[in-house]
Amino acid sequence: IPPTETPTPTPTDSPPTETPTPTPSPPTDTPTPTPTNTPTPTPTSTPTPTPTPVPLQLIKSGEIILLLSGSGTTSPGQSLGGEPSNTFASQRLFSDISANQAQEGKTDYRCVYISNVSNEGTLYGAKVYVLYKGTSDVKVALGFVSRNEVQQIIISKAKSICSGTFKITYTDTYLGSVRQQTTSEIDLFAEDGEAKSIESISSSIQEKLSELIGLETIGSINAISVGGSQNVGEEQNISNENSEINSGTSSVSEFTLGNSPITNNSISGTVYLNTNPIQTFIMQESGTSGECGIDYNLNFTDIGSPTIKATSGTINLISGNLTLNWNNSSPGVNYVRTSYSYKNTSFTFNITFQGQAGNRFQDELIISDVNLNSIEDPTIQIYRLFSGGPINTEADIIDVETTTPNGVEFCRNISCSSEGYDNAFSLGDLRPLDVAPIWIERIAPAGSNAIENDGFTLKIDGTTSR
Repeated sequence: IPPTETPTPTPTDSPPTETPTPTPSPPTDTPTPTPTNTPTPTPTSTPTPTPTPVPLQLIKSGEIILLLSGSGTTSPGQSLGGEPSNTFASQRLFSDISANQAQEGKTDYRCVYISNVSNEGTLYGAKVYVLYKGTSDVKVALGFVSRNEVQQIIISKAKSICSGTFKITYTDTYLGSVRQQTTSEIDLFAEDGEAKSIESISSSIQEKLSELIGLETIGSINAISVGGSQNVGEEQNISNENSEINSGTSSVSEFTLGNSPITNNSISGTVYLNTNPIQTFIMQESGTSGECGIDYNLNFTDIGSPTIKATSGTINLISGNLTLNWNNSSPGVNYVRTSYSYKNTSFTFNITFQGQAGNRFQDELIISDVNLNSIEDPTIQIYRLFSGGPINTEADIIDVETTTPNGVEFCRNISCSSEGYDNAFSLGDLRPLDVAPIWIERIAPAGSNAIENDGFTLKIDGTTSR
């Protein structure tokens, strides 16, 4: 389908040359050389005229341009994916279809990049349209690899954390420079004897991230959505675990069990004074709030009639700390032998970038300033589940023009139409120096008739303010 025979523009013929020479008017407007006393701006403060906020048009705007794909590519026939090239996409993007190809039918593809070359301006709510008004059965469709970025935070051994905080650092590009912003502290304090709830942590992560520039809520649309889940490992049973030896020079003996968090009501044990068993104990349902959730009371049963014995005690299921209170200020060497069960539980939080942060590749979030209080060794790690796109992604390369690009969704049905155009795709915000690959599919069914100067219209629009 040959487009209109228009000379192929080159970078030197492109819109950036719309202002080939600086405007010399300011010096002539101020004949007396007193620039500090005149309100007229100097040439250094206004090197180029401020563009009028009109709808941006393809190529002519000079800030939203279309480039061929493939590093170093200068030929539209080789615009088959890869990095953006430095060559402007010409009006003759596809080659002619031969008579034999028209009889047999042919489907071929091109990949071009939309590029915002402005260092400051954003094209908000950018949309891409394609319209083909030919009289044949030929079809033209837009294709994108469109997906919101999803990153995942995993907190291992989450229920062993008594308290703690961490921060998240978000990296993006602003006005051509890398910008990093860090959230305020996200709390992991225990609540009611348990680690902070999944829902509470999820809300906290979303709230803190939404305070950062570029991730704000616009209207009622959140740029960040956080969903949490709990992954409970297989229950492990511990039998007759001996604690460390306490010297018994105080009326209080403290021990730390070998594993935590402990399953509720699973612990029982025996108190030893020197090497003699003097009491057994189990956990009660009552207790008091401590530094790490609830310290549950222990219920003791004497073995025989010990004179020196524990009169009370507590167990903390999160930290595994067990305390004995003796009826003697110096009871002597003692220890406990315990049996219990525990589970390693991790918390998982999926962070979806959407709204103004959607449809674009995001740098991986960074976990920073981790400060956790736990007898275990919990970790907080982040992983990328899905890369966002198409903004700031690189298109996969196809070997020949007739190879269908992998993973690209083409708009070939009525649901894609908008404002009189056959295909329409909501790209999102094109920020300064953003690029986005577009695939274009041309389908010429078998038996297509030749049409001279046939072609399609590609339109990109948006607004200059939100």
